[in-house]
Amino acid sequence: MCLAAMLVLLYPSALRTTGTGWALAIGKLGAALGPIAITFALRAGLAKEQLFYRGGAAGLWRRCVSSLSRKRSRQPHRRLGRASTGRP
Repeated sequence: MCLAAMLVLLYPSALRTTGTGWALAIGKLGAALGPIAITFALRAGLAKEQLFYRGGAAGLWRRCVSSLSRKRSRQPHRRLGRASTGRP
């Protein structure tokens, strides 16, 4: 549930519920399919060490792709509604 609290910072208010819903759904899908994929890989004869290496490589790849996409889109999100002046 920590993820849901942090997603407030990532998505603009107009997309917050949709973005949070998608993020949580993808997380649940990964939690359901991960053990199944590991079972198939182990039964296919893949060594346990190779699973760790491939998982680490996938995480590294995801980090590189995400940092490259952030560099491309340096434009700040537009906020919908009135701009806050900081005064009460």
